[in-house]
Amino acid sequence: ENQVDSIDGWPLLYKEFELSHDLELTPREQPEIFIVLSGTFLHEYGQSLQSMRAGSVIVSHPGQTHFARQPTDVRLIRLRFLPEWMVNDIHMILDSPDLLSLFFARILFDFPVENPISVVSLKREPFEYVSADLSVLKDQLQQERIDETLTRLTMLKIFLHISEEYGFYWRRR
Repeated sequence: ENQVDSIDGWPLLYKEFELSHDLELTPREQPEIFIVLSGTFLHEYGQSLQSMRAGSVIVSHPGQTHFARQPTDVRLIRLRFLPEWMVNDIHMILDSPDLLSLFFARILFDFPVENPISVVSLKREPFEYVSADLSVLKDQLQQERIDETLTRLTMLKIFLHISEEYGFYWRRR
């Protein structure tokens, strides 16, 4: 059976999956980020089928259904966040065009995006940073009293690492 551990700390939800069977990732009203910690699987969205491995990141805007198929030893983190919660740091978001386009343009400004699901592969070093930041988030959400500033800034760090790889990929194309 697939195993799911959930830490609820709304406006941020943190779920860790261990997949042994196919999984339908159902539509949500908030944006979600899926980060593959280990293992491999096929990610299916519409007509697209991509191979995922450790360091792969899926950014899903609200309302999207996609699937994890044929998982092998998969550990996957899902972060679901309320975009409005992040606007206390709006100057950082607006000053980073990749961060704005990948995580916030569609949600905050109703800006149409070409593809409502984006996939990014992190290189070794950014993946290590993101993994460390995920540990900080998990620890924070398990506390009786969550440090909201630390949690929000840790999320922004994760966004920045992912958007940097995203921007690098698109600039090279």
